[in-house]
Amino acid sequence: MRDHWIYREASRGQNWKSGEPIDFIVQINFGEVSEFDTQSELPSRGMLYLFYDCAQMPWGYDPKDGAFKKVAYTEDTIELERKVAPFERDESFAATSLNFANETELPDLESDLVGDIEMSDDEIDAYWQMADDFCERRSENKILGHSDNIQGGMELECELVTNGFYCGGDEDYSGLRFENFRQNIGDQALPL
Repeated sequence: MRDHWIYREASRGQNWKSGEPIDFIVQINFGEVSEFDTQSELPSRGMLYLFYDCAQMPWGYDPKDGAFKKVAYTEDTIELERKVAPFERDESFAATSLNFANETELPDLESDLVGDIEMSDDEIDAYWQMADDFCERRSENKILGHSDNIQGGMELECELVTNGFYCGGDEDYSGLRFENFRQNIGDQALPL
């Protein structure tokens, strides 16, 4: 069992399970974000906590990796108190605040949401130029929007891992076996 800690705020009196701790990454107060959520995809209130094992750093393609991360939501945001991590790391994240702003962005051409479209090299170059123009202020951290892909589309793999499939091999996900899952990828919200 993994415990979910490192310098965070929690509702007064809230205790977390004990076990091997993982790192606290971020807490987001949805009451502060709601004015930027133009499509009403997030709760209008409550707190989201994200924890991740920064020592093991699993990629997330194995359903068994779920023990190495935790996303928690609570509607209660009153009477928060600072909690101190029950462990020390050589490296830890410094506390910082977040500033929110709306941005326009385009999906990565390798995103599973784009699908199989044929484009010439000139069209691909024009698309990336347009994406860069739209995203001049792009930050490295965001809520909602499109994924910033590193090695191809990730949306289908996220759907498959969520449904218990191991995606760390070289299996082709284009077959009929995966069609029902492919239909669901547009329904996912990438909250972070």
